[in-house]
Parts: sequence; structure tokens; C-alpha cells
Amino acid sequence: MASSKRYDSLQSLLDGLRRDGVDSEGHFTLNPIRARELLEQFQLPDPAFYILHVMSFLVGCGARAVHVSSTRSQLRFEAPGARIDRETLASPFAVLLSTKASPHQAELALGLNTILGQKGGEALLSYGRWSARYTPDDIQVEEGSATEVLTMVCKPRCCGSGKDRELELLDQSFRWCSIPVKINGLSLPDPSVGYPTAGLQIFLKNPEHPILAGPDLPNRLTKPIEAPFSALIRIGRFLPRLRLIFLGREYHASLPWCFSLPGWQVDITIASDRFKKDLSQQAVLHNELYSNLLSSLRVQLEKATELLLTHVPPCNGSEELVDDMVEDLFRNSQSEIAFAYQKKLSEHLALKDNSLEKGRALYRMALMEAACGQNSQQKLHLAHNLLLAASTTDPMEPQWSMLKAEMAFTPNHQVESQVQGLVYRAETPDWMKEHCYRWLVELKGQDALSRAWFRLALAKCAYQAGRFEEASRLVEISEHEAAPFSVEEHKLQSVELRAKIASDTGQLERALELFGRHLSMLRQTHGQYDLRLGLTLKRLSALLEHAGQKKQAREYLAWSKRLHGTRTLQA
Repeated sequence: MASSKRYDSLQSLLDGLRRDGVDSEGHFTLNPIRARELLEQFQLPDPAFYILHVMSFLVGCGARAVHVSSTRSQLRFEAPGARIDRETLASPFAVLLSTKASPHQAELALGLNTILGQKGGEALLSYGRWSARYTPDDIQVEEGSATEVLTMVCKPRCCGSGKDRELELLDQSFRWCSIPVKINGLSLPDPSVGYPTAGLQIFLKNPEHPILAGPDLPNRLTKPIEAPFSALIRIGRFLPRLRLIFLGREYHASLPWCFSLPGWQVDITIASDRFKKDLSQQAVLHNELYSNLLSSLRVQLEKATELLLTHVPPCNGSEELVDDMVEDLFRNSQSEIAFAYQKKLSEHLALKDNSLEKGRALYRMALMEAACGQNSQQKLHLAHNLLLAASTTDPMEPQWSMLKAEMAFTPNHQVESQVQGLVYRAETPDWMKEHCYRWLVELKGQDALSRAWFRLALAKCAYQAGRFEEASRLVEISEHEAAPFSVEEHKLQSVELRAKIASDTGQLERALELFGRHLSMLRQTHGQYDLRLGLTLKRLSALLEHAGQKKQAREYLAWSKRLHGTRTLQA
């Protein structure tokens, strides 16, 4: 096979070697120099990434834990429980050509390929009575004293990107590993502990594919499955995420769908050994298996949320989600279903002692009856008294529960006025402001310019929550709504928010362009000595510094300092 031939994937390379007559069982030794020539085009984007592949190899070998220790010159891995045979030790590249090769064996080859590609790179792998030393030119396997713990030593360190680059990568990529990982004696933090619990959780559990799920919760629905994966689906007020755990390593991907209820996001963690990786070896391939898996999880999510409205009272932690679902049903011409659930909930809580919970349910029921033309004054009076007498440590209650119910079931100008007052209070939580702005945007009879301002405020909420794509869409709609009115302040705030989004998503050139436009607009509107220019000048300075335009960065920073200096002298 000509060495100049290119391959579109690692798998096509392996298939080609098999077609050339290589033993399909892998019982041979492939010259390491020749092997690395073939693997040359599959070098990792960052040499320090070798540590990710070494770790995945150790996890795939059956390690019960991995202990990593570092010095200035090398990294040492100890993996109790991991096993490797002599054949793999002696020929780590050739074993990839076996049709029966396991995914973790490819991880070893990729890791070694990168280690040996560095100047002075070498590795030592020991298990049982065998020890293998890998250099760019040779593989030496020796028999020695038996060791029960699989050990691997890699050197030199990848100091070009920072002396702790490898350890940083470990910390970022293996927090969701289901086995304990320690770095220089310190355990990686468990990301599932302290995770927001409000909402709903669906745990599709296969013990053969363990997953970090945190403590069991009342609002978690657990379903044993036999499919080759485990998945934890969370609905809550957080960033939407999709993480795929393959051989202990976390791979990020974009979730192709979202939860249908505004204000609630989906976070999915999937553990499986069936994933395939793309050419970069740093992302999971979006093949048919991947698409089918995500589609099936969406179905499970829809079924689970439907079950919520059959359970009275709601599970601890899912109360706010259920309230929003009922409001959404009422808003979308399914008031009979919403009414039936709220009535059942009110009747269930009638004999309970919790006056806040009881008062909230009764107040919502009374408002729904009023919206349907029924006389509910007596219920409203009783519910109001229960809510005011309720004991709570939340400074926003019971006023928020009452206002939220009025927004959903009996909106009017008085409610609108209260909502507008709430969003401008400093103590109002961000998620509450988002709910209010979303309501104001959808409010019937809202004039176009007011809607544009409220939508821009909603975009800012999405931006602050880290939902950048949603924020961009909302800004675009808001600009279109405000265009006929040509309001300069709206244009200023829109451009500034677009610039922030571009900066936070790594679009350096776009961010420079937008912040430059924002600066120009500020100068035209307020003059070049207005203090409002200062923050934009500092942002431009930081971006220019990052882009290597140090002279212009210093000029903008000096301009910003002069503005504040001028203000001080005038004062």
C-alpha cells in the first residue's frame, strides 16, 4: 500500500490494511515506524490530547480507578483492575487491524502515536510479568518481576501549552468518568453533586453502562433498560447540554431539539460503548445510531412529562414545572385538561397542613374558574388568606405565586403594571425576570415598539444564562420589530448585545466589528467624551490585545482612562 495514499477516516485506513492481506485476527507484529507513517495524518490537534486517549484506554481495560501523578518531566498512571495481554503490549498498532479489536485498543495506538511524535517521546507500559518500552524507532518487551497494577509512564511533558496542560485536560474531560480518578492524590469533583434538582429527571439505567447520576431524587423516574446505554435526562432551569460519555471521557454535542415549554431546558448525559468517533478523534460521529438514540430519548422525555399530569401531588422538586405545564395547556386551548388537573390537586391538598402549597393550588383553581366565567370570589378570598398566612423564607412569596397565576389565567392592565414593576427590581431573580419578559412579549394588545424592547430584554436574559443562539434569534426579531420606529437607543443596545454574543462565542473578527460599530454609534449619539464610551473602549482594547494588535489596544485603553480622568477633574 503506497504510503502517500490518503484516507478519509481511521476506519478506512484499517479496512485498507485488512484488504491487503493482513491477518484479520491480528496475530502479527507491525513495524512501529511503518505503523506511525500510516497514522501520521491522524495526529491529534493538540499534542497534550494524548493523555485523553491514554485515560480512555485505561478505562476500557477494566480499571476500577486511575491514579495520575506528575513531575516536571513525566506522567505516571496506575490503574488497578486494568488488564492487557502481551500481544497488545508488543504490537499496540497492529492489534487495531483485528476485526475483533476493542475501541479502547485504538485509544492506546492514538495516544502512543502522539507521544512518540514528540521530540524525545517515549512510554513504558507494565502489567503482570511483562513490560514494554516504546520509542519512535522500536518496541522492546521484557519479562520481569510480576506487578498486579497496570502502570504506564509517559514523557516528556507537553510544556509548550503550559506545564499543567495535560492535567487541565483530564480535569475538563473525565469528571463524568464512572470510576474514581485522582490527580496527584486529589479526586476529580463529582459534577452530579450540587446539580440543580428542580424540574424532572428521567434515568434510563443499564448497569453495564454506569453513569454518574448523583443522589436519587423524588422527581427522578428510573426505568431499567437492556439497550446498550444509560441516559440521564434532566429538565430544569439551566443551560441545555448534551454530553456523551465514551470510555470515561466526556464529549460535547449540540442537542438537535429542545423542550417545548419556554423557560425550561434539557440536559442529557449518555454513557455507551457503541459510539464511533469522527476523523479528528475528538468528537462522536453523528451516524444513524447516534440519531436514532437521540430520537428515542426525545420520545422517552415526552412520555415522562405526560405522566407528570397524572400524578397528584407533583413529586417534590417538580411543582414549578407542573405549574408551567398547566399554564401552557390553559394558554393553548386545552383548558379542560388543565382545569381537571388543578381541581384534582386542590382537592388532594384540601386536608393538608401546608398553607402555602394549599393556598397556591386553591388560588390557581379559583382564577381558572373566574376565567371560565364561574363565581369564584369565596375561593379567591380563602386562598388569599391562606397565602398571606403562610410561613415562608422566600422574600418573593407569596406575592410571586399570586402574580404568576394572575398572569396565566386572568391577565389585565393591573397585572401588566405589576409585572413591569417586578422586572425593574434589583432583587428579582433572573429566571423570574425571564418569565415576566416572555409573558410581556406574548401579551395581546402590546404595541410593536414595547414588544421590541421587551424582546430585547428577553434576549439579554438568554445571553446572561449562556443560551447564545437563542439570544441571537431574539435580538434579530427585536431589531425587525423596532426598525419602523428608528429608535437610536434600541439600536445601540442591540448592537452591543450582538457584540457580546460574538465575543463570548469566540467570533473575534465579528466581535471587533460590532464593538467598533457600537463605539461609533455612541460617539455620534453622545459625543466622544461621554463616559458611556469607556466600557466599549476597554472591551475593544482586550479583543485587540488578543488579536495581536497591541498598539491599537493601548490607544483604546488610554482613551478610556482619559475619559475617566476628565470626569475626575471636572468633579
